[in-house]
Amino acid sequence: MRKLLIINNIPTPYRTYMFHKLYDVGREHGVETTIAFQAEREARRVWKAEDFALRTPHFYSSGLRFWSKRPRKFFTYPTVNIDILRRVMSGAYDWILYAPLNSMNGWFVSWLPAGRSKKVVWSESNLHSTRYMSGFARAFKRFLLAPCHVLACPGERALEYVYTLRPKARALPVIHLPNLVDTALFEQRVGQLRSQRDAIRRELDFDADQQLILGVGRMVDYKGFGQVLEAAAQVDGNYRLMFLGEGERLDSWRERVRALKLERRVTFAGQQPEAEVVRRLAAADWFIHPALEDPSPLVTIEAATAGLPLAVANQTGNAPETVEPGQSGFRFDASCIGDVAETLRKMVSMPIQQRLQFGARSRELAQERFSPDLVSNRFFAELLRLSPARSS
Repeated sequence: MRKLLIINNIPTPYRTYMFHKLYDVGREHGVETTIAFQAEREARRVWKAEDFALRTPHFYSSGLRFWSKRPRKFFTYPTVNIDILRRVMSGAYDWILYAPLNSMNGWFVSWLPAGRSKKVVWSESNLHSTRYMSGFARAFKRFLLAPCHVLACPGERALEYVYTLRPKARALPVIHLPNLVDTALFEQRVGQLRSQRDAIRRELDFDADQQLILGVGRMVDYKGFGQVLEAAAQVDGNYRLMFLGEGERLDSWRERVRALKLERRVTFAGQQPEAEVVRRLAAADWFIHPALEDPSPLVTIEAATAGLPLAVANQTGNAPETVEPGQSGFRFDASCIGDVAETLRKMVSMPIQQRLQFGARSRELAQERFSPDLVSNRFFAELLRLSPARSS
């Protein structure tokens, strides 16, 4: 059995399905996958590992205390994990999948010897989402990318980012590795709930003929929901915007809704459990993701898998993969309120038959580009093709 070590910051619900899928499919290819978590949680994250079931083989680092069995409590950028680094240097794994740019631990993984292990860089950032791209920071990132053997990226924007940092990386093999979402939930369950669409919309106080435009994300400035409020004040039509999520800007954006007199047009529904998000996806007509910066969000993949037409900001890392402009949705400049408003106008004025065709194309794109089985099988097939079996 070959061995893959994935180094991740902390356990999160949105990665759990992906890790389970990689573990299951990996075993079919003769690869054992283990997850190394650098800490139990982050200060700004509310999740705890005990809140969700992680059945993939994994362990928690004890940080600098490699002799201790007590997990490191919190992850921060300066985190260094001596026990993980010792495993890397042991050469016991065939592949090490890691992000060299998101912690000091990644710095060391990049340049420490790892025996015959192949280093696979896992990069989701793009030129819109990164904040350090000049001078020393850029040179240092280029230095960290130098020792890697393979790139694992979700799409063209992530590759553009890596190639901008290190043009020589164009010579490296690339494996497509987007985030994976549970199709049983976001395709099959949403499809089942569509038969209850009218009842769900009545519960949400939406008229039968009113277009429901859904957005999901943290209520912080860079997610761009504030831009949509300003645009909505300029766009008439029979539509409602509903945003799900919590964050520091939630109260101020609710105040802005009142100031703009948009109470019947915009609803901030707060954080909702997964089952309720799925219900609202089933009831929605459109999905909007107006982020001013975002590496590779799951929500756009979830919405496409659910068969919704999408309006996604150009600043979103996976916009090229999740939206086929004029066929499955629209792309727009989230920094320009005029462009956001024009996109809203096109959405709410679209004939229903065309909107349904856009949604059907969204689902097709999700099946072609984000199928968990397809992505996972290709991932392991490429790893094995690039790394012949070790001699015994």
